Amino acid sequence: MKKRILALLLAGLITASFASCVASGDQENPDNDTEAEQTQGESTTPDDGTESTPDVTEWTSVDETVFTVSQVSLREDPDTSGDIVKALAKETQLHRTRVSENWSYVETTSGEKGYVSNRYITSVNILGTDFTTIAGGEKIMYATDVVNVRLYPSADDFSDKKGSYSKDDEVTVVATNGKWYRVKFKTNSDGSVEYYYVNASYLSEEKGGTSIDMSQYESLFAPLTEEKVMYADGKVNIRTSPVVTEDGSNLITTLKSGAKVTVTKEGTVDGQKWYYAKAEIAPEKEGDPSKKVEGYITASYLTDETSPESMTLDELIVRYPTFSKLTKTVYVVKDKSLKVRSTPEYLEDDSNYVDTL
Repeated sequence: MKKRILALLLAGLITASFASCVASGDQENPDNDTEAEQTQGESTTPDDGTESTPDVTEWTSVDETVFTVSQVSLREDPDTSGDIVKALAKETQLHRTRVSENWSYVETTSGEKGYVSNRYITSVNILGTDFTTIAGGEKIMYATDVVNVRLYPSADDFSDKKGSYSKDDEVTVVATNGKWYRVKFKTNSDGSVEYYYVNASYLSEEKGGTSIDMSQYESLFAPLTEEKVMYADGKVNIRTSPVVTEDGSNLITTLKSGAKVTVTKEGTVDGQKWYYAKAEIAPEKEGDPSKKVEGYITASYLTDETSPESMTLDELIVRYPTFSKLTKTVYVVKDKSLKVRSTPEYLEDDSNYVDTL
């Protein structure tokens, strides 16, 4: 009898111990499939080489041009698992309208829209379409120190080093955007020429010259609360630094009277007020693209005046580079009237109204 009671007690203890273990296991992992499902849902090899990114929660509206620095996928959603709209080649130009920490919403020149990873795009104009040709086609300048020659007008990692110049080396400059020079770096045996980029701060008009330390001006200029449009009051020089040099070594280009500029910063250097502005240069011949430049302009040579009535047709075209000369007869539809305006825009106060047809 005693043996039977001991056996029953032992069986009860074993059963209780087993139940306790099962209960403990359920608390640590109530759903035995959860861990496996989470692991399966993670992207172990994200497309385009990007790391897995968190859900996008904050977007900022922008209106700017960006470029791809490598091949990347345009996707329907801001996620590496999103469906691919199109494979974008390296050096593709895009229009960006929204940006988050990891993704950008863009549109291609052919109209496709979608998301691209920020790791593979840049706002640096790597195509160099914002460069202006040097007067005369080219000029010789000199390296003021050891300076790197880069694939693109940028010192970022995506801009590979193609070589370098030593101090006082001759450099053949062919174009500039104010911050960088496009240079004729190498002529190959087959006659082809390799053009790359050098930081403008490290070249001088004279052998043995010194570098322009642009950092000395940074604290003197402050961004405007809101960018403003102004116009060249006569011919205006736009420069790489807010200094008028006797030899013109910091001259980027000369804007024609009436040229429209967008002022982004203002400051005072040696008692003189300067603006930092962006401008669009009309193409030299039909079919060529317009060029964008930016640099410093003496404030007294810009005006807020928006009335172009006294400007010539050529000056108007400079102000509105999307227009070109055209001789064509058109007719007003019967029972309709047209307002003639001095500028291609609708103003609330109708101040640009000229006549009615």
